[in-house]
Amino acid sequence: MRKLRRQISLFNHELDEINKEIQNAPQGKLWKRGTRIYQVIGKKQIGITKNFELQQQLARKEYLFARNNQIDGNLSTSDINDIDLRTPLQLLESLPQLYRNLPISYFYHPTKSSLISKNKPKPEHFTPGKYHYNGVNYKSQGERFIAETIDYLGLSYLYEEPFHPIHGTVYPDFQIKCPFTSRTILAEFHGAFHIASYGEQMNNKLDKFASHGLVEGFHYISLFEYHIRNKNRITQLILETLY
Repeated sequence: MRKLRRQISLFNHELDEINKEIQNAPQGKLWKRGTRIYQVIGKKQIGITKNFELQQQLARKEYLFARNNQIDGNLSTSDINDIDLRTPLQLLESLPQLYRNLPISYFYHPTKSSLISKNKPKPEHFTPGKYHYNGVNYKSQGERFIAETIDYLGLSYLYEEPFHPIHGTVYPDFQIKCPFTSRTILAEFHGAFHIASYGEQMNNKLDKFASHGLVEGFHYISLFEYHIRNKNRITQLILETLY
């Protein structure tokens, strides 16, 4: 029941965000005839073949309507086992063919790129360390593997940067951004939990997460040494929590 309440809370928050986006979206929907793309508003057809920004806005709106319907259905259920767990990528497959043929980036949340960056450019005098990857020196093989996996999923992320919940600041290992929403989840790697001093330090860090209202499995995920031997398991944990 507690898990269901958390899920409902997340659904309601996302529904509010969706409604705000739809209200600010342009009118109409996309239609294609031959190689030309149109914005259809009632009986009016406006050629927008070269207006890629407007195509993206209308594509995003179509996805939002589909996601809105999915959430409405989920909010009407009292059993968490009946929740529609289709991911955004699976939901896109239910859209008309015109939309499925568009670049997937057309459906992403229009977040300013300055909010979260992917793949920081390599500094001019970067010195590769033992666990370097893509211009960043990670502290362990496990953290490097996690970064590679996030990259493999095509997601934006930050490494060891401050994160600001509603109140205060925490310092997670990773911040992972959902491309379809404004949602960010945190990921913590427990690489040496068998060492007493490390375990105490990590517990203090997670206590601070809790004091800021961050809930494991909802706002952040914990990854351990055995996860780095299974990319599929890390992928599942990230996507299940993110979406």
